[in-house]
Amino acid sequence: MRERAAETLIDLLDDGASDGRATLKAGTGERISFGDLWRAADVAGHALRHQYGDSAVLAGILTPAPECIATLLGALRWGHEFVSLPLPARGMSSDHYAGQIRALIRSAGCAGLLVEDTYLSLLAGVGDVGVPAQAYEISSAPGSRAVAHPRAGTLVQFTSGTVGTPKGIRLDCAMLAANISAILDVIEPRPGATAFSWLPLSHDMGLVGMLLSSLCAPARRFGARGTQVFLMRPEKFLSDPASWVSGLSEVGATVTATPNFGLDLAVRRSQRVGSAELGRLQACIIGGERVRPTTLRTFAATFAGSGLREIALCPAYGLAEAGLAVSITRPEVMWSSRRVDRDQLVDESRWRETDTGVEFVSNGLPIGSVEVCTEGGPGHVGTVLIRGGSVIDSYTSAPVALTADGWLRTGDDGVLCSDGLYVTGRHDDRLVVRGRNLDAVELEQAVSAVPDVRPGACAVVEEGGALVVLAEPRSSSADLYAGARSIRKAVSQLAGLAPSRVVWITPGSLAKTPSGKLRRRAAQEGISAADSPVVLDVVFRLDGSS
Repeated sequence: MRERAAETLIDLLDDGASDGRATLKAGTGERISFGDLWRAADVAGHALRHQYGDSAVLAGILTPAPECIATLLGALRWGHEFVSLPLPARGMSSDHYAGQIRALIRSAGCAGLLVEDTYLSLLAGVGDVGVPAQAYEISSAPGSRAVAHPRAGTLVQFTSGTVGTPKGIRLDCAMLAANISAILDVIEPRPGATAFSWLPLSHDMGLVGMLLSSLCAPARRFGARGTQVFLMRPEKFLSDPASWVSGLSEVGATVTATPNFGLDLAVRRSQRVGSAELGRLQACIIGGERVRPTTLRTFAATFAGSGLREIALCPAYGLAEAGLAVSITRPEVMWSSRRVDRDQLVDESRWRETDTGVEFVSNGLPIGSVEVCTEGGPGHVGTVLIRGGSVIDSYTSAPVALTADGWLRTGDDGVLCSDGLYVTGRHDDRLVVRGRNLDAVELEQAVSAVPDVRPGACAVVEEGGALVVLAEPRSSSADLYAGARSIRKAVSQLAGLAPSRVVWITPGSLAKTPSGKLRRRAAQEGISAADSPVVLDVVFRLDGSS
């Protein structure tokens, strides 16, 4: 029987740092032991306290570098509030990014900004962000040494911003410990566990799910002594998705995580991987967006020859408001799926299973103390509700509208079955056109399958009571008119009506979050201007002419 959970993240980190064999390799840096990292965090935290005083609010852009990680841990250890700022989203100009950073810093009341040298140069070129900016570094502060702050600090992270402005979520170290403990109790990392991640640390899946959980894994209550952690820069993965699979093989990874699109990219670049060995992989956590059964099967089949076991694929569901994880498919439990009558699901929100309907993947059972239910009752899809020790009750700028008995409405639709939570989509993914409810994600999957469309680079939006498709062409030689006809046919076959416009946009310009999720509203706003620089061509008009 495992001993009681430590009270805070600081307790877990302190215990994990006592393992002399655990090491971290972040980015291109040298390996550093957990013990040395924890001692560097103590020095960094003392320096921050000397510079900014007790309990200062500090902002930082988190990147995989030892000095950055040590500073984050030091800030939490010494009682500061650390505000993790988002990386620039895809398609976002430097001026827009600087404005977003400036607004977030102002709203959080930050006293200073900590960044890598590369971001210092970027920010210097776009003007003042409202507070002094300095590079991460580990150096001793002058003056006598003081004991660590008696109260652990807090972490503020932001929602992904797929819809609207990112919201600030404040998590204390007890809430973080509760979610991390629940994750590790499910994953059950073994002695000598090896974690490998490409996920950005500005996103909760990368920060809490891979980094902080891995640093806590050697704590005695989890028993994963000798843990090794490898962090790859996310931009390396995005430019060369094969590098993730190659990295998993090179280090003999046992644990990793990715959104669904990461598996798709790895499959498309699989020829570049060469010889790989994935037989040690025990858990690949897949979340951050809807998990697709075809993606799981294709990824498993593509890398079966490398020793990958399909049972290592662990679909999960989470959100920043819960710290991270809500439900996870346990390792060594084969992922499951169910087919549902599509028309009844879309038109009546009724969960009626069929042999030929649309297929959804289970995201596993709730973890730890997190409770999950759905509105609508048995047999109906409804809003997913959560509550528990790691679930927030307010944003940094506004309260959360909890139900009378303390449930938080997630904004996702789903149903809870015996084999886990099935998430069918977000409220904001539902389009209402001509009195019909349409699933934008399902339509985008159909558009993405059109040969002339760059896979995963499209958005379906509603405009003026009609459907509009935004798409990036697969190549410069693509026949845009023929491609648009194929898009109209694919959408019409699925939705029963054709889009009024197909807007071809410059490759790489579709608005996405740093973790790769579509920012549908921003994408729509980006092409609204008649002289939008991202628009390559518009095929078909509102009146159906071309």
